[in-house]
Amino acid sequence: MKYFLQSLNEMKRRSLELTSDVLIERIRLEASISNLQLRVQEKELKKAEKLQIQEAMMQNKEKIEDCKNFAIKIKKAAKERVPIESKSWKHRKATTCTICEENCHEFDCWWGSDPSKCEVMKDGCCTVCSGKCHHSKHVKENKKYVIRTSSTTIEYDSMRKKNKKAQEQTNRFSAVMYDVEKDLQEIETHKSILLFNAYRTIKNLSQIALKPDSAFTLQHLDFFIPRVREAGKENWARELEEMRRNAEAEEVNKDALSYLKAGLAKMFISRK
Repeated sequence: MKYFLQSLNEMKRRSLELTSDVLIERIRLEASISNLQLRVQEKELKKAEKLQIQEAMMQNKEKIEDCKNFAIKIKKAAKERVPIESKSWKHRKATTCTICEENCHEFDCWWGSDPSKCEVMKDGCCTVCSGKCHHSKHVKENKKYVIRTSSTTIEYDSMRKKNKKAQEQTNRFSAVMYDVEKDLQEIETHKSILLFNAYRTIKNLSQIALKPDSAFTLQHLDFFIPRVREAGKENWARELEEMRRNAEAEEVNKDALSYLKAGLAKMFISRK
């Protein structure tokens, strides 16, 4: 009997360790998805910025060929650190990377007083930010990164001076347009990589033993599904749509259970 009880206690301990490990993995995956969504949004805003420049170039082709300066008005995207405004005490702090300038753990980051104790850290390094930086490069405070756009004006001359071919006497227009198109292609390539990472992370999240919060899943699936489809990944989109249907069903079940509990509580009180 003694050995049986010892064995039972050992099984309980291992079960708790397994549950703890799975919970931490879920937290890391959810943090990664939130991080990837903001990075995709940043790429989209950078693309919009380049498209505005491209359109201005096409409208001013003659000035470019004649080497005349002109102003280009654009909506420029930039990262900013802003105070976190949340009614919930669990969301009032975030772990962010000062090197990558990214939110590594934005939601439910209440455990631990410094970045080294944050759940997204593994072997001293972050599992979420682009550079997988050391915890010493992170801060945990009531601020996070957001991407904001502001109207600004840039001069064509400043762009031309960066392009040696554009300073030559021939093919100035082709040279500057090539640079813009090259930038656009790089943005699309990086965005595709981010979308693949998001798809893979969401899939991993759906397969772990502890199910993710269905409301969290729905929020991010609504963001990623149309973008994955736009990227031509129809198979990925269908898989994500199946996950969304499952998450929607879970939300309905949660609402029904809450309604039932409220009804039973009301009946119990009325009988007293």
